Amino acid sequence: MSTNVIKGYRGYMYLKKIDGDGPLLDNEEVLIPYMEAAPEAPYNDTYMPVVNKATGPSIIVRGKITPSISVRTIAKPSWFTADLINSMLLTRDANFDTDVFAAKLVELGESAPTVYDTFRVGGLSLSHNAAGGPLGVEFSGIAATSAGVTVFTGTGEADAGLAYDAAAVDYNSTAELVRAWRLNLMCPQSYDMFSNRSRYPSGVSTGQISGTLELEFSSKAAVVPTSTMTIRIYDSSDVLQITLTVNLNLDVPRRIRSVGLGNKIHAYTLINSSTGAIPVTAA
Repeated sequence: MSTNVIKGYRGYMYLKKIDGDGPLLDNEEVLIPYMEAAPEAPYNDTYMPVVNKATGPSIIVRGKITPSISVRTIAKPSWFTADLINSMLLTRDANFDTDVFAAKLVELGESAPTVYDTFRVGGLSLSHNAAGGPLGVEFSGIAATSAGVTVFTGTGEADAGLAYDAAAVDYNSTAELVRAWRLNLMCPQSYDMFSNRSRYPSGVSTGQISGTLELEFSSKAAVVPTSTMTIRIYDSSDVLQITLTVNLNLDVPRRIRSVGLGNKIHAYTLINSSTGAIPVTAA
């Protein structure tokens, strides 16, 4: 890892583990400085014309508010860990649900933070370019409420240390001459729409995880993944921090040519044929 540091940020998010079987401890808080966040909480109201009105809609029928958050940032050892990946998406309880978080979103320049209760992560995307730059992270999820009451103890002092970068990754002999890759983990989460005399859903429930991997590599590569790929991520002291083992099914190989150089891009679907099995492990 080189000496690139992240000093500026647009805001930060606290993720506080509330419940679940993932490795993060209950009430553990993870501070994530972000580059971009997109919080949403649409009212989903219906404006209805009625029979005794001469022109235009005259009444509002309230719908359930459906909060969601998307975050884009870069990975740093201070917060991006195997335990967080497992608690976000990969570890399931007896009901096959992922961990429940509360999320506190602080946008710099805004007067007050927004707290989301019963927040579950629905997608995580990692991207890496061997030519240089950091390890990119994007994740999103939905919450039962954006008027949360969870109390957070963290102060919001974002770490300005080193980021994972181009030198931080290897593939443990499962791939070679890799130029770039993007791993997308998708875990549908749904609002529990029950009658609870509230403008918000009753909760959030988890579906089956799936995903894709896009891998760009040199046409000279002799080792190319077919069924499994390992991605290992190291910190600035060259200590292994995260090992991702990805089970793959090759969908569409295609060749891209540039001047004097041939690259290949393989698109994989993440797959595990065992019932209820997760196609990725993080250790």
